[in-house]
Amino acid sequence: MKKRKNRLDEMQEQRMLQIEHNGFWLAYFGLAAAIAGQAVYYGRGSMYRVAGEFIVFMCLSAYLVIASIKNDIWDRHFEPTWKVSLCAGVIAAVVGGFFQFLIEYHDQQDGMLSFQKAVRGGIYMGVTCMLLLSAAALIFRKRQERFEKDEESDEEEQ
Repeated sequence: MKKRKNRLDEMQEQRMLQIEHNGFWLAYFGLAAAIAGQAVYYGRGSMYRVAGEFIVFMCLSAYLVIASIKNDIWDRHFEPTWKVSLCAGVIAAVVGGFFQFLIEYHDQQDGMLSFQKAVRGGIYMGVTCMLLLSAAALIFRKRQERFEKDEESDEEEQ
């Protein structure tokens, strides 16, 4: 089948991009909610039930990170700083710990043991998130510095 010329004008193109953007994020957070809901409902043995959703979710996540860093884009609202990484790590720890508690309580029916495992899991998740975001921010800043140096050397040559 032949690829046809784009028949949308600029305004329609912007609207289409916004629709696709909203659809992507709806699918992304829908997958996250489906994975979390099934994990809570089925307990610890649910990984084989959500493997497909988890693979798609991780592929989407990896694509977002790699494409953003490759194109020298970090975020619309946040700078790549350690404070942002720390805040994201704390949020990941709280949310991850909450779901860990629900999963453990579903399996154990013991509040204190579930809470202890949730705190430990939340800490692991928060530290991992913070370290990965810090590494991505470091890579981003290095690429940005290299780009700025190349730009300056091009200006000096002219």
